Amino acid sequence: MMNDQFLKNVHNKINKKQKLNYGLTFAFSFALMFVMTFTSMKFIDKSKMEFSWKQFEEVEFAQDSFEWEKPIEISQDDIYYYLLEELDLYNFIEELAEEEQIVFINKIKLEG
Repeated sequence: MMNDQFLKNVHNKINKKQKLNYGLTFAFSFALMFVMTFTSMKFIDKSKMEFSWKQFEEVEFAQDSFEWEKPIEISQDDIYYYLLEELDLYNFIEELAEEEQIVFINKIKLEG
């Protein structure tokens, strides 16, 4: 009977040690996985940022300027039609400098 009790105590101690070892192994593995995940995420984010920046440089900076920075080329005919359709002639003449007003009025008189 005494032998049986002794063996049960030994088995219980072995089981407790195994559970403790399994628990510590699990906790250590989980902590290591957690640290590795965040470390690798920093590396991945940095790599993604560098890759994105390289793509941005290739696409955007390959051009000399952005589309909205380029002046729009408008022909003289387009300007003339715009002025005829959208602006009042008197307002347009008032916007011109004095010398330009005289030239414009003389041109209208010669053509008209």
